[in-house]
Amino acid sequence: MDNKRRKFLTAATGSILIAPSLLPTSALGYENINNSVLLSEFDDVQSLLNNNIRVLILNPEVVYQWSNISLPSGTSIIGNGATIKTTSLTFPIIKIDEHSTNIIIKDVRFDGDVSTPINMPVQATHIGIEVYKASNITIEGCDFKNFLGTGISTFNYTGQKMSSAIQVRGCRFIACQYGFTAWYNCEYGILEGCHFTECRAAIFICSGNWLVTGNIVVKCRASYIATNLANEIAFSTGGNFSHGNVSNNTFNHSNDSPWAATPLQAGTTFENIAGIYFKNVLPVTFTGNALWYTDINISNIEDDFYFTGCTLSNNTIKVAGTSKVYLSGCWIRASVNYNNNDVIVH
Repeated sequence: MDNKRRKFLTAATGSILIAPSLLPTSALGYENINNSVLLSEFDDVQSLLNNNIRVLILNPEVVYQWSNISLPSGTSIIGNGATIKTTSLTFPIIKIDEHSTNIIIKDVRFDGDVSTPINMPVQATHIGIEVYKASNITIEGCDFKNFLGTGISTFNYTGQKMSSAIQVRGCRFIACQYGFTAWYNCEYGILEGCHFTECRAAIFICSGNWLVTGNIVVKCRASYIATNLANEIAFSTGGNFSHGNVSNNTFNHSNDSPWAATPLQAGTTFENIAGIYFKNVLPVTFTGNALWYTDINISNIEDDFYFTGCTLSNNTIKVAGTSKVYLSGCWIRASVNYNNNDVIVH
C-alpha cells in the first residue's frame, strides 16, 4: 500500500473521518491492516473480498464503477459520501447472497447512471443492493438514485424469516421505479427514517411483519404498496403478507407525482396503483401517519382495518370487499372523500 493510501486509511480509522463505533468489533484498531483497504477506482473489489479484505473504505473524491459485487459475511463498507455508479442494467451494484451475515453498508451514494427513469419501462435487474436469504444486514445513510428496477431488493424465499434482521435507516431514494422492496418471506425488518422522492412506487411490501416508521414519502405515484401479488421485481410470492407496523410516516402528494398513471404489474394483470394500496393482506397497525394529496385503495383485506391518530387531507378512500376501514381519532378534512358504508369514522 502506498504512503498516500496508508495515511488516508490511518485517518479514516481514527477520529478524523470515521468514528471507530461505525466499524465492526473485529476491525477496531486495525491490528491487521491487510484486512482493510482504502479503495481506488482501479481496485478489483471482488478479488480483494475473495482474499479476505473485509473493511472497504471509500474515498469521497472518487466516483467508483461497480457491478455484481458479492459481499461475504463480515464485510463493512464505509462510504464517506462517495458515489458508486452501476456499469450494468442487468445486475445489481451489490448483492448479498444466501447465508451471508453481519454486513454493514454506510454513507454510500448509489447511482443508477441513467439520466432519469421517470416514465421509462421497468428494468427489473437494475438494482442498487440485492439481499437474498441473508441476515443481520444494516444499510444506513445511503442514497439510491435513478434505478429502473429498485434501490434495495430484499427477499428470503425459504430462509429463516424470523431472524433475517434487516435494518435500513436514514437512506434517500430518488427517482427510482421502486424505492424499497421486501418480498417472499423477508420479514421482521426495519425501514426507518428514510426519504423517498419522485419514485414510481416508494415502498413495496410483498411480505409481512415489517416496522415502517418515521419515513417521508413525497411525490411518489404509489407511496406504499402491500399485497400478496407478484410484480416486476417480486416475481414470486409466499409466506406471511402484511401485518406489522406502519407508523409516524408522511405520505404526501402521490396524486401529483411526476410519474404518469402507467399501470403497475400486480400478479398477472396490470392495475393503476397509486397512493396507499393494500390488497389481499392482513391489516397493519397504521398509526400516526400524515396523508395529504394521497389516495387510499384497500381491497379484499382479511379483517377490518383501523387508521388511528392519522391526518387525512385531499384524499379519496376506496374500499372493496367485506371488511371495513375505521378512522379512529383522526383529523379528517372536508376534502376527504369516501363511502360511509365502507369507511367508519369514530
